[in-house]
Amino acid sequence: YLYESHRDEMEILLSEMEDMKEYSAESRQFKNEKDFHCLPRVFKEIKEANKNDFGIRLYCLFIRPSLVVFFNGDIKTVKVSAQECPQVGPHFKNAENIVRIIETAHKHGFLDYDSDNPFEYFDQEY
Repeated sequence: YLYESHRDEMEILLSEMEDMKEYSAESRQFKNEKDFHCLPRVFKEIKEANKNDFGIRLYCLFIRPSLVVFFNGDIKTVKVSAQECPQVGPHFKNAENIVRIIETAHKHGFLDYDSDNPFEYFDQEY
């Protein structure tokens, strides 16, 4: 198991993703990180159990309940901002860049967030 010391967090993360797939996502499931979001939102007890780090971060963009774009993440290893953390910093920066591209494509009409297929025009043009 890749994140053995974070088994509880991984189970919450996977459970949340399964719930989103089956029922749809809700904004309460996410932690805000600048212009995008982060999973999992975990209980205080699990955070306190992480004696050597600051828990798992999986970056994503919650657009609407049926549309969440997942990026990448890792374990936050130091008590600094996510951008400064050597483990999650690169994933944070990638999420920022991808969100900027998605928002620009939406602004210019290549992505329709309200459509059943929001990436329809994006696929044709790119």
